Amino acid sequence: MLILKMRKILVFVMFLLFFSTVEAQKYTIGVSPSFIDLGTLQRGESKIVKFYVVSPSNEEILVSMKEEPGNPDFLLPKYSDRLANFSEEDASKWIVYFSNPIVLKPQETPLETQVGKIRTWREVSLMIKVPLNAEPGYHLISVEPRPQVSQQPGGQIGIGLISLAKVNIFFKIDGTAVRDGEIVEILTEGNKVKVYFKNKGTVTMRVRSYGQIFFENSSISFSTSSIDLKPNELGELIGYIDQPIKGEYEGRVVVDFLSGGKEKTTTLIFDYLPEKKVEEVNLLPLLLFLVLIIASVIIWRYFV
Repeated sequence: MLILKMRKILVFVMFLLFFSTVEAQKYTIGVSPSFIDLGTLQRGESKIVKFYVVSPSNEEILVSMKEEPGNPDFLLPKYSDRLANFSEEDASKWIVYFSNPIVLKPQETPLETQVGKIRTWREVSLMIKVPLNAEPGYHLISVEPRPQVSQQPGGQIGIGLISLAKVNIFFKIDGTAVRDGEIVEILTEGNKVKVYFKNKGTVTMRVRSYGQIFFENSSISFSTSSIDLKPNELGELIGYIDQPIKGEYEGRVVVDFLSGGKEKTTTLIFDYLPEKKVEEVNLLPLLLFLVLIIASVIIWRYFV
């Protein structure tokens, strides 16, 4: 009897897993094409971009478009030679939608794609309005469709997982794109290492820093989070060490960015000897215990 019950439970669980997989597939969406190269755009120019959002689903799906800066790792390895002229300026702010959100639903005429005919599709149109002060060099914008099941009477609302896809829009702005910078100063404060880096190029760069402090036949490492620096902007990168250290030590500091990096070796002065925390002893339980003992003695002495 127990074995029979376990078999029924196993069959039920497998059914749920299969059903979830089918439903997730049913509401999968895609884009075509996934990469659009617009070539060279001029400052002040407006460019219309079109692509398709598709799905194997036979139900209506409400899809919202969300723009964001593209990840330059997407350009590797095919466009790796262009990273030296890449601007990390946020060009996603240049997008204007003609309609957002959109309703994705089955069409009378199927769309011909490389994987076959797809009946549920919708063409998306947007405009890129390049500002007059746009930075030179290559730019990358990512547009992500974010779908949900439309709220239709009798429909299955908000079902399960919907996989997402992105359209990457790549283009170049005329001009000389220079990616360069300088480590201006390195300071210490307590357990902090402050690295001051100036962007001496003509495009926005995302930078981060890391390094080592050579300390008693070993080294202490540190790293910082990334920040975006516009041309001629000075930024502060802060890293933290996790060991007590006092005195003068040699340090190696690197500021890393997409197309290269800068390195500097210098003497760093530390005075980081944090006081040991004294654990506070909670005397309340002990006092209560003593009161209880005294009360017990009094009761035994005078009332027993």
